[in-house]
Amino acid sequence: MRILKKIMKWAGIVLGGLIIAVIVVHIILDIVFGAELRQTLRELKAQGVPLTIAEFAPPSVPDAENAAPLIKEAVEMIPARTNSAPSALKNLEDIVYANSSNKFASDITGWTEAQREEGAKLVQSEEVKAWYALLEKAARRPHFNNNLDWSQGPGMQLPNLGRYRALVRILAVKATFEGQDGNTNQALATILAGLKLSNKLSEEPTIITQLVRVACDLLLMEELERLAAAADIPAAQTRELIAELALHTDATPWSKSMAGERVGMGMWVYDRLMRASLHEACGVFGDEEPRIWAPIVVVFRPILKKDFVIYLNLMSEQQRRFELPYYQIACLLALYATIVFCNRKTGFEQGKTAAV
Repeated sequence: MRILKKIMKWAGIVLGGLIIAVIVVHIILDIVFGAELRQTLRELKAQGVPLTIAEFAPPSVPDAENAAPLIKEAVEMIPARTNSAPSALKNLEDIVYANSSNKFASDITGWTEAQREEGAKLVQSEEVKAWYALLEKAARRPHFNNNLDWSQGPGMQLPNLGRYRALVRILAVKATFEGQDGNTNQALATILAGLKLSNKLSEEPTIITQLVRVACDLLLMEELERLAAAADIPAAQTRELIAELALHTDATPWSKSMAGERVGMGMWVYDRLMRASLHEACGVFGDEEPRIWAPIVVVFRPILKKDFVIYLNLMSEQQRRFELPYYQIACLLALYATIVFCNRKTGFEQGKTAAV
């Protein structure tokens, strides 16, 4: 009995000592990593790096200069596939969708003869003409702002973005039929309007928006290549296209998007996890993530501060890369890939040697 009491006594002492040690380490790490985080934030602020939504969110735009409402109206003009009401736009999109397994569904050479005949009629319909006139008007407006609710963080909605590529694909199909009918000038005007609409997305600072912008550019450039191979492009329109495409090579939208990802996504999550109660932390992770992470994050919150510092530095490094010419980035990525490959190869060979 005495031995059991001694064991229990020493077990209690050891357990109590461990608890005290953990608390002390927790406090020390919280102080050290908290100071490091504050220092990192001060340095970034001194460098002019946006750290709040107000510092990077696009400024408000007068309705008369904003293309977003018109694009929204154009998107809503295309009925849903479940809508049985007759619509030229819906029928045209259905044909494009039916050919979506092709690399570029806007390339009508992969369509059936019946689809090409119907598509040619649909493009000339009054409904499609009115839809295009609306997009042409949007393309002439100087700005684009969907007035996103950045306070929602990762849950923020990006209105109409999912339909943007479909919209541009229909424009590419329209240009294809116009070029096929010998109306090269109108086909080029349609492509130019599409490129202007695509570049409107450069004003929305999210990575996914910029990726959609590139996808839209690719659709239109493929159509432009096909058109140029079949007909001569007038000098005046060539200059217009070159001037427009020069605007699409600017790295500024990507740099701004990194700021949007840093503040509107990453910092939003870190800030809530560092301040959240256990119940609130579960809400941050949501239903799709394992809830077991929530109590771990709450207990090891000082480590989260260190992770936050690493995240901020990595995001700043990524943003600085957009200031470099593409060929320098290509060299850096090639060097990184070589180092990773050599390290893996060395590890594999060492493993073989050890096995022998």
